[in-house]
Amino acid sequence: MYGKETEGENFEVTEAYWFDPSDYLDEELREMLNNKIKLSVKLWFDKYVSINKECEELKTKLQLLELEASQIAAGIKKSRLDDPVVQTVEKEVFYYFLLQNKQ
Repeated sequence: MYGKETEGENFEVTEAYWFDPSDYLDEELREMLNNKIKLSVKLWFDKYVSINKECEELKTKLQLLELEASQIAAGIKKSRLDDPVVQTVEKEVFYYFLLQNKQ
């Protein structure tokens, strides 16, 4: 890969090796690296759990608000169903959207 950076597109790979860099670390440094990785994974997992919990709480709040809104809307409709002005406006809005969807 370093040859490709210097030679550009003219570089041809003739031989490649893969090695694990941790094979060349002393035991103390390897342990420190593993601990750092574990701490990093724990940090991100804790954030993931926290965000999922917050998401579930928000879903519950949304469901409660939707239920409350539907109950309020039902109450308003019941109280205004007999009003002829409301009936006329509802019909006009219905026909307007019906015509919009046909076009």
